[in-house]
Amino acid sequence: MAPADAPPPPPPSPGPWPPPGQPQGQWPPPGPPATPWPPAAPSAGQAARRPASHSAPGPGGPQTPWGGWGNEEGRRPATAPRTSPLAVAALLSAALGWWLFGLGALAGIALGLVSLQQIQQSNGSLKGRGLAIAGIALGAAFCVAYLLAIILAYL
Repeated sequence: MAPADAPPPPPPSPGPWPPPGQPQGQWPPPGPPATPWPPAAPSAGQAARRPASHSAPGPGGPQTPWGGWGNEEGRRPATAPRTSPLAVAALLSAALGWWLFGLGALAGIALGLVSLQQIQQSNGSLKGRGLAIAGIALGAAFCVAYLLAIILAYL
């Protein structure tokens, strides 16, 4: 076997930790002492040195970076409401109700009713009330039209 074709040597076996000659240390290594949270209020001397550009806190406490006041303790602004997927599904299934032998219209009504209930209970985090109502109305119209078509077909 040629030396170039020889397999690489095996890795060294793990030895003691820490390596010999190194001091036995603490993990994690000690660092600066942690600052207390929440930070302490400034003393009277620090408050007097505050620049004039900083206004005094409002009636609810200091203003937070996102525009709220300090009494909102850590609350972030609410996210923008999103459209309820059930409301979209209600409208689509109701619109396809005629081609699905009336079953899509029934599904549109059911999905629309469930979606309206979820939107009402979401406290503004879901929107799409109009889509849900349109799905219910379109589903009901297709149900009536489908029933009339069946009645007229057998007369």
